[in-house]
Amino acid sequence: MTKHIASASFSALHDEFNVAADLRAALHEGRLELFGQSIVDVCSETDRDCPHKIEILIRMRDRAGNVVSPGHFIPAAERYGVMAEVDRWVIATLFDKCCEAAEAGLPRMACSINLSANSLDDIHFWDYVRSHLERSKVPPSDICFEITETCIIQNLSSAIHFVTSAQEYGCRIALDDFGVGLSSFSYLRDFKVDELKIDGSFIRGIADSAINAQVVKAILSVGKTLGIACVAEWVEDVGTLEKVREMGVDRAQGYHFGAPRPLEDYCATHS
Repeated sequence: MTKHIASASFSALHDEFNVAADLRAALHEGRLELFGQSIVDVCSETDRDCPHKIEILIRMRDRAGNVVSPGHFIPAAERYGVMAEVDRWVIATLFDKCCEAAEAGLPRMACSINLSANSLDDIHFWDYVRSHLERSKVPPSDICFEITETCIIQNLSSAIHFVTSAQEYGCRIALDDFGVGLSSFSYLRDFKVDELKIDGSFIRGIADSAINAQVVKAILSVGKTLGIACVAEWVEDVGTLEKVREMGVDRAQGYHFGAPRPLEDYCATHS
């Protein structure tokens, strides 16, 4: 039995290694794509001059052209240290596209960008981000970096350095998947964040779950006390939207508003 388990574990690690190697190859072969998903204001009218909010997502295609699920390649990329290179690709590609959109006279977009623990552990990463911000002339206030509790746990001092540097430059910071960890609230003492993205596991089915509703109420109470905007993830139907709006969530995101789609399509639709 022990030998069988060891063999299965080795096989899983070998598969992950191959996935990470394919992701590294995809970076150099142009098989990565940027997707976007709208983040919608639900409790107030959006100012006409305010840029549309969108979370930036990454997709990979295999050599046959099929889309590979992020849940398949991101864990492998993080384990084998490839995500730092992927994050840099996202930054460079996104800011280039924002520059092209501005030159074409398209409306601005406020972009939320997920960062990995690999990137936060790189002391030179903020310098890389800042150089691309300066070159692209993207308004820093249009950029929000999303950091999970897991990233903070692994890289507390470097995470604080990045958060402080980014906010001093004018960017925004969001704590992603908020509420799933036992220490979620304690991080608000160490970080001055602009947004809390309430983990979707508390939002899905909230209309029928008193426990989920109480957790969300607690997060909203803390958020409003500290002046932090709260975003509901995984809003998938009108009932959920009505519930989170009634509770006072500031913004929402999920399939009720639309599935993620290629960034090029998104820009064309919002031109």
